[in-house]
Amino acid sequence: MNLALTIGLAVAGSCVGSYCATAGLRMARGEQSLEGRSACDRCGTQLSFLQTAPIISYLRLGGACALCRGRIGPLHATRM
Repeated sequence: MNLALTIGLAVAGSCVGSYCATAGLRMARGEQSLEGRSACDRCGTQLSFLQTAPIISYLRLGGACALCRGRIGPLHATRM
């Protein structure tokens, strides 16, 4: 398999997984999955686009919110 294709599929898979995790968590709370911005579960701060990049931002922020430093659960790694 071509390296570029492998990387592309990994990125696409992360994005799909991110959306599915977000949709599931929001549905469990009775919220719409296509409306509103992602926010920190602890302090409620809306997250920027770069803060929601799947896996990369979770690792870059050390599994914590950039503002309140509250712990982010591993399930969010696919959507954070």
